Amino acid sequence: MKIGIAVVTASVMAMSVASHLSLRAAEPSAPRHPLSEIRPAYAPRTVWDSVYSDAQATRGQTLYGQSCTKCHQDALTGLDDAPALTGGSFLGGWNKMSLGALFERINSSMPSDDPGSLSKQQIADILAYMLRFNNFPAGSGELPIQSELLKEIMIISAKP
Repeated sequence: MKIGIAVVTASVMAMSVASHLSLRAAEPSAPRHPLSEIRPAYAPRTVWDSVYSDAQATRGQTLYGQSCTKCHQDALTGLDDAPALTGGSFLGGWNKMSLGALFERINSSMPSDDPGSLSKQQIADILAYMLRFNNFPAGSGELPIQSELLKEIMIISAKP
């Protein structure tokens, strides 16, 4: 009886191995990268994804000249306590943060002599100008004025 069970067990194992080998032979043999099957469920947009329009940036440039230049200068380089809005220090400080966070900062504290006086549309337009000044590409659509939508757009200093 023990011999019979051993023979049946060996037969089942042999069929299992043969079945596995025939399935493996049917699979393509091209090498695959071990992470090739991993895909992000959600890839956030970045400032490199053409998230503002040139027309919006042009409106923002005019608004910037009226509301921001006296502290941040024409070249967005900053003056005294007003930080630069361009270059390495600006991009380094905001890298991997959202446009929504920058939008909220401007909304709550700018202009420094009259915080909260800019409309959401004006802030979005100024942000578009800042993006253009920092050489991020323009597109056909405008930046939204809703901070929750802007929070989905990440500031990434280096082009991915």
